[in-house]
Amino acid sequence: MNYRTTNLGFPGAWFWAAGVILAGGVATAQDLSSELLDQRQLAAAGLVRQWFSRATVPANYPGTFGWTLYVSPYTKKTVVEVRSAGGTYTYADRDLDFQGNPLGLEGAQRKAQLQVERLTLRGQSPTVATYEVPDAYLVIMTPSATLECFDAETGARLWSTQVGPPGHPVYPPAVSEKWVAVVNGTEWVLVDRATGEITWRKKTEGVPGAGPALSRSLLFVPIHDGTMEIYSTRDFGQPMSLLRSLGHPTASPVITLSSVAWPTDAGHLYVALAEQRFMNYRIETGRTIDAQPAYRPVDGSGVFYIPSADGYLYCVDERSGIIWWTYATGQLLIQTPLLYGNSVLLVTGDNNLYHLSGDPPQRQPELQWIAPRVRKVLAVHKQRIYAVGMVGQLVVLDLASGTRLYETVKPLPAVHMINGLTNRIYVATTHGRIECLRPLEAAYPDVHIDLSKWRPEEMKPEAGADMGKAADGSTMPPMGPATDVRPAAPGGDPFAPRP
Repeated sequence: MNYRTTNLGFPGAWFWAAGVILAGGVATAQDLSSELLDQRQLAAAGLVRQWFSRATVPANYPGTFGWTLYVSPYTKKTVVEVRSAGGTYTYADRDLDFQGNPLGLEGAQRKAQLQVERLTLRGQSPTVATYEVPDAYLVIMTPSATLECFDAETGARLWSTQVGPPGHPVYPPAVSEKWVAVVNGTEWVLVDRATGEITWRKKTEGVPGAGPALSRSLLFVPIHDGTMEIYSTRDFGQPMSLLRSLGHPTASPVITLSSVAWPTDAGHLYVALAEQRFMNYRIETGRTIDAQPAYRPVDGSGVFYIPSADGYLYCVDERSGIIWWTYATGQLLIQTPLLYGNSVLLVTGDNNLYHLSGDPPQRQPELQWIAPRVRKVLAVHKQRIYAVGMVGQLVVLDLASGTRLYETVKPLPAVHMINGLTNRIYVATTHGRIECLRPLEAAYPDVHIDLSKWRPEEMKPEAGADMGKAADGSTMPPMGPATDVRPAAPGGDPFAPRP
């Protein structure tokens, strides 16, 4: 027998797979069967349907809904797989025994060993592999103000919670290990991620203009006038703090190891400290920033990849705000880049896919190739890129050369997620039916991020850092403390000194 252990997380790119807004509607039983993607076309593309389900979108609220994919850096299941000529047998530590108790890792290994012995007696030569699969969740907010959590690998609906009255604008929820946060009208709601129970709700001072973000201890709510309202998720009695920015928010903030970053239609990216309520710096581009930046951890810090409508991709050091390089495409950039290993996959406004590659990220990247007639990148698996073509069809490209390997005849459902976290493809119809596709050989998800960097011991604040002192030891950040900041007057300079 051959034994091997595979850890499915590896260093790579990090960003939240969030911010996709879906048109709503109602699904019927006929919808769920007749509109599924054709299995033969999927097989020709090297894909198989992992699961399909439906978000709760009533017919009388045909608005929009937002989704967020979250991969847990803390919890995982362990699967022991036995393979032989006669088939594949899997045993997980969470499987239940005859008494209804979890098997645990030792129990799963015992059951796998018994199966190995049975197969050996039949003259077969089985192999055993152990996989560690991190938990992943797909969280959806619907126009009926229903917040739903699905297992991103099985499609099981874990819980569904009504968070308020329906009919308000919908933004993608923020997800952390402990909480799910969502805005509904002029109210934010904090929900227990494991159970779906509402823990806290509060009125905002302004009108939210984008989805929220969660750090370990703070909730960030972007307001339409450019302010950022900040609330504690550890002490609900703490007063709200404010940070200010120029322009209106255009996308949900991105949370990293130590920062929170959000774009505005003024062409600025604002970066604040994730745990200390201090503004760190801003990056100014030539035109509006309409998408979240992508983020890659590097040597204890990281870099942002900022797509701007001025046609440039900006690579910015997370800690200092230094612009390491810019790359000119000559076309609008309105989509979040997808990062995979050392590759940056970037779709321009004229539907060209750029493959940039550079190591380390601070070095000006080299153009590997340009693939025309691509509207969006969905996911990457090994040497294959899965994308959306000009008429909505699924396109499979070679990562090394950009060569088109396959195109489906029929189009994909109308809405797609840019997934830089795993090798799963998530698509949805306009009435809320969701499908998860995976590469045929990838029974378990490949995770494109280093999950160890998101565990508590790696995320503790630096010694001496507190709510009144920056991590570098300074007592006053560049923008001053958040509690001393108020929104600028309409048309005024938000960075002007206070009177």
